[in-house]
Amino acid sequence: MSFIDQVAQSFWVQLFWIIVSITIAAVLTYFRHHLVAGYRHLRALLLNSPARLSATYISKYRDPPTNWLSKEVYDTLTGRLKTDTLRKLSTSDRSIGIFSDNLGMPLTIWLEEEPDIANTSDEKFVGYKVTIQLDAELRLGLRNAPDFQGFVTLVTVSEQAIREKCFPGKGPYQQYIVCEIRRDGSISSPKPGDHIDIDLAAKVAVRDGQVNLVCEEPTRAVDALKKYFPW
Repeated sequence: MSFIDQVAQSFWVQLFWIIVSITIAAVLTYFRHHLVAGYRHLRALLLNSPARLSATYISKYRDPPTNWLSKEVYDTLTGRLKTDTLRKLSTSDRSIGIFSDNLGMPLTIWLEEEPDIANTSDEKFVGYKVTIQLDAELRLGLRNAPDFQGFVTLVTVSEQAIREKCFPGKGPYQQYIVCEIRRDGSISSPKPGDHIDIDLAAKVAVRDGQVNLVCEEPTRAVDALKKYFPW
């Protein structure tokens, strides 16, 4: 074997081992990242890492209501909601205050005009808005995220009662649930940034230890919360 052949053979041997080393390092880095992430997630599950959640349901109608909020709406709601016990705190034609034993906190239901912000001087309205909001933050652990179904069920039944009594024969042209989930300090997951989850019909914004969710299919809100619960 000539000297040139020896040099060429040595070069290819060295190149082979360099490629092998780079590949092994990349594989180890990949698995290390996933092992660390898996460990942190398991630790968060075991500790049931808590977060504070505020939630609001909104639906919008184009036509005016035939009736505003009333005792009949509240009676219909309490008669149909079988998974919770509600107590009436206040009532008017624009709002109903209730206390949910299941959630352990008060909520407020509003029915109001939605102003046209482009023509505020003319006091015009573009539609009518139903808002159902937790009046306090709900404290949940990572394992307790499915408990949010209590809020989803309550707002779903409330929407049905309001639609039947206030907007008979009509349906909302838009409805969604907005959630803000906060933890004190930094979070490991989800990663900071904004994106749209097409499968869950949710808009996600993560920054400064807070996750903002806009769930455009309220029935998928629990799945979105479980997927993007901060830890």
